[in-house]
Parts: sequence; structure tokens; C-alpha cells
Amino acid sequence: MDNDPMQAELAHFIRVIEGEEQPLVTGEEGMQTLKVLEAIQTSVKEKRRVVI
Repeated sequence: MDNDPMQAELAHFIRVIEGEEQPLVTGEEGMQTLKVLEAIQTSVKEKRRVVI
């Protein structure tokens, strides 16, 4: 499939590892995303608001 987002993401990752491209997202942005996802999971599991 020509428009597979996972394939495109993997291809970009490989180009970053090979030094051909810069990451589209910084490490800090990735960490913030993980914090949000973890807060969502905690909120659903504990049925409460989670402040981040």
C-alpha cells in the first residue's frame, strides 16, 4: 500500500538513524505525549481527573 502511515513512519525513522533526516518530533515533545497518554490511562482506570 502506497499510503501506509506505519510504513512511512518506519522509513522516516530509518532515515533519521542513518543521519539523512532530522526527527519530526523532539524528545521533549515525545515525553510530553507519553505523560498525556499515561494520565489518560490512569484517569480511565481510576475514574478520576489526572492533572499533568
